[in-house]
Amino acid sequence: MQISYIISDELPYEKLICNDAGPAYATSMQWPCLTVAGLNELEQSRVYVIDNRISAAECEVVHKLVVANPQVLFVAKIVDPYFEHHTHFYYQWLAKIVQLKNLRLFSVYEPKELGYFISKLSEKPVIYTPYVYDSSREIGLEDLAKRKSKLIISGAINYEVYPYRSAILKKTRRSVLRPFFDFLKHPGYPDVTDRPYSHQFVGDNFISYLANFKYMLLCASRCRIEFYKFHECAYAGCLPVGQLPSCFPEEIKSLFTELKPDSLFKSSLQLFYGWDKAEHLQKITAYRDFLQSTRSVQQINQSFFNQL
Repeated sequence: MQISYIISDELPYEKLICNDAGPAYATSMQWPCLTVAGLNELEQSRVYVIDNRISAAECEVVHKLVVANPQVLFVAKIVDPYFEHHTHFYYQWLAKIVQLKNLRLFSVYEPKELGYFISKLSEKPVIYTPYVYDSSREIGLEDLAKRKSKLIISGAINYEVYPYRSAILKKTRRSVLRPFFDFLKHPGYPDVTDRPYSHQFVGDNFISYLANFKYMLLCASRCRIEFYKFHECAYAGCLPVGQLPSCFPEEIKSLFTELKPDSLFKSSLQLFYGWDKAEHLQKITAYRDFLQSTRSVQQINQSFFNQL
């Protein structure tokens, strides 16, 4: 059985800030792409995975195809799991079609909140496979000692969705250790708003930027999910600091340094003045090995097929 990945004819995928959707996501999975307009002759021997970034009009086109081809299996991809997205047209559409016999749901995160709710409307379990880890994107570790002895905090600040990151950033702004922290705000969503990036550190440029720092703060959000940033941290060779997603095994905890908002001064001193090159190499190598050994493209695809 083969897979085709259905992408939008309308969305400017080149404006996405990472490889979590569209042609770049399909490439990471080694799946060929088809556009919605190119869905002319469907094959029963092929599974059609629907990108989560198709337009509202394209949702209706795909809906008709799913209904008209009951012998063909379609799989709809879910990304954002938060209840705040329940009014978005894509999730409204999923709720309408999820009970069709030839449609499955597929999530890159453990089903939580809205994703979990929609999955329970289906008779079949949601397919769950995280993002592929691509070791070819790893940056060398030869110059660790030359990196800034700072912790980089990046992303949106929102106490409802990202309580941990938001609390840490607030504390750093009131701390005498503020010079040890750098903040890079979210670049925005040019594909949605049609506004330019707030900065150019996206994609590979973001990974290169991270590689200037010894430490990176990771926030799994209130849903404790494995964001793409957990891979970007490893690609850049930064020591992971902060929250683990709930899908990581217990033994990975030792590779993460805990930083508590209510004791930021003490834990920051231990972090910044306790750096050791050999320990950094050991931890980041072990973290990379974990991701590569559990999230290679071969393993992720096998997991996907096993759940069909």
